[in-house]
Amino acid sequence: MCGRKNLDYSQPEENECLLHLVKKKSEEGDLVDILDKRSEDMLLHSQEALKVTRIAIWCLQSDCSKRLSMSKVVKVLEGVMDMDYISDYSFLTLTPMERPREVNASESAAPLPSILPGPR
Repeated sequence: MCGRKNLDYSQPEENECLLHLVKKKSEEGDLVDILDKRSEDMLLHSQEALKVTRIAIWCLQSDCSKRLSMSKVVKVLEGVMDMDYISDYSFLTLTPMERPREVNASESAAPLPSILPGPR
């Protein structure tokens, strides 16, 4: 949707993690700011792109009982069902991750532990 990586250390520290940026923009009501401005399709279909982004946010909730089922996702995409308004974005708050250190070519970094709260 926004044309960037989930973790982008070239961004300012508060925007390194895409989920933190999505949370911030959602709370500010500026979700349109995360759409890829270089993509004509995104700009031409921005309302549909925002709808899909909101569905994705709805599917990221920590409490798996509040997540959308795939049948509800399809109904929302088809326009048969309306999406609930999400007012609490605290579920997008992640535990801080340590910035990876520079690694020599002869070393390999250990994989980071998963931060997913439950089944998806």
